Amino acid sequence: MPRAGVASTTPAFRDGGSEGTAACPRCETVRVSKPNLPTVIEVMAEYGGTVLWNRSPAPNSSSYQIDPADLGVSSTLGTRLSAWNDHWQVMAYRGALESPGSAEVTAWTRDGLDLAFDVQHELDALGHDIDVRYHHDDDPRPLRERRGP
Repeated sequence: MPRAGVASTTPAFRDGGSEGTAACPRCETVRVSKPNLPTVIEVMAEYGGTVLWNRSPAPNSSSYQIDPADLGVSSTLGTRLSAWNDHWQVMAYRGALESPGSAEVTAWTRDGLDLAFDVQHELDALGHDIDVRYHHDDDPRPLRERRGP
């Protein structure tokens, strides 16, 4: 049974092919709820696994934490976001974040920006009008205004 406010699942085809069987490797199930979509989200690492945050001016949801799957983000990108956040937690535990100019932190910051652009690209491809922002650099502009990779 679908969760309240979430449309029933529909198949999405990553390669544009026709519908296949449930075991079809080209198929990926996405959950999208247009009425409850945020207008602004922020990619930001945090303890506990949350990476996407609702930063809409008037949040239309009681939750500020967003599950990437609820926006229709691919499971592959969701896994990459989780791994990036896990790396942040390891760096925080070791105290590596106290050296923001280190090669490790610089690479992690760039990886996060690349992931944020990937989130923006996927949301755009799904037809969602959501601005994605990235917390871990000095540029407050939405990624649509920055146009990267």
